Amino acid sequence: MTTATAPRVLDLAAAFEAHEATLLRYLGRLLGNGFDAEDVLQDTLIRAMTAALTPPVEELRPCLFRIATNRAIDLIRVRRHTTPFAVDPPHPADTASSAEDRAMIRAVRAFVETLPPKQRAALILRRYEGREYAEIGRVLGCSEESARANAYQALRRLRAHFQEYDR
Repeated sequence: MTTATAPRVLDLAAAFEAHEATLLRYLGRLLGNGFDAEDVLQDTLIRAMTAALTPPVEELRPCLFRIATNRAIDLIRVRRHTTPFAVDPPHPADTASSAEDRAMIRAVRAFVETLPPKQRAALILRRYEGREYAEIGRVLGCSEESARANAYQALRRLRAHFQEYDR
């Protein structure tokens, strides 16, 4: 490592540490599995460190989310072709008041897992993480308008599915 790349690696390590919990929570929601989320998070750090040897990135947070999202999408695609979907048990943080509420939470999670990867990521980043469409676009490698469209389509599908589910 040259002295020119050392500050970039330190900046990246600090950014990773600052966003690690948020990235892990996002990946857990995106992948529906805590173990896969941890694996992708570690892979994100490795890939980001490798990328730190290339020209510097102005905004590290969107870069980290983009690497994590791309890796998660790769894993989702592989998983769809190799193993059946399995829903994790509800997270302890889900303090639903009734069995019916817990069942609905599991149903929403299961349906979100069926969304196309970019729509799933856009929905989670917008609704669960509260990110702006411009940042979502940078994470997904698309325009702000495309990010907005992906989030909208995901939400539209979710509402349509549960409107049918409610009947």
